Amino acid sequence: MDAGQYAVTRLPSVNPIPVGAWDTVGITYTPTIEGRHLATLVIGNNSLNNPALQVQLIGTGILPHIVVTPTSINFDSTFEGDTVGKVVTIYNPGTDTLIIYQNILAGSDPDFTLSGLSGADTMILPDKMKTATITFIPKQMGTRQGRYLLKTNIPKTFEALPRDTASTISIPIYGNGVPFGVLAQSINGETFDTTTKGTEICRMD
Repeated sequence: MDAGQYAVTRLPSVNPIPVGAWDTVGITYTPTIEGRHLATLVIGNNSLNNPALQVQLIGTGILPHIVVTPTSINFDSTFEGDTVGKVVTIYNPGTDTLIIYQNILAGSDPDFTLSGLSGADTMILPDKMKTATITFIPKQMGTRQGRYLLKTNIPKTFEALPRDTASTISIPIYGNGVPFGVLAQSINGETFDTTTKGTEICRMD
């Protein structure tokens, strides 16, 4: 059933094989589907005792997966000069080690900074997670945008219903810088002078 996961890559170099001699057959296993794969290599020959020799092939395909949360990052409104950080979780629910080749801020406004994965943290074992922190420090008022880009070792598979995730993940980032309020007054120290009791005098501030 899983014969497509295997290929004969080397045939005997001498055919027929002389009496008392031996040769080899090369089989390559290239899983494109995660899980256990069974197939049978049938060697047809002119022997009397076993003219259709069967060799059982057993392999297990393993793949890393990636789940990143949140799928988008929104800092809402933040005062200019304030610092707000948000945590991104990177989880590997797969069966092989997930390798993060690159995690950067791509095409982002300079208002965003990243404390990403480095060193040993770029290798995430199955059923383990790592975190990165994205910080927003608005330099001026207005909307800011960016992207958190992750490139991984996840290969492309060919299942009818793919279970793998993309080898490149892009998380959009949004933020809005707002200025601090400024209190101004225009009454400039005006006084109400002497006023008769019961008389109302107003000044516009």
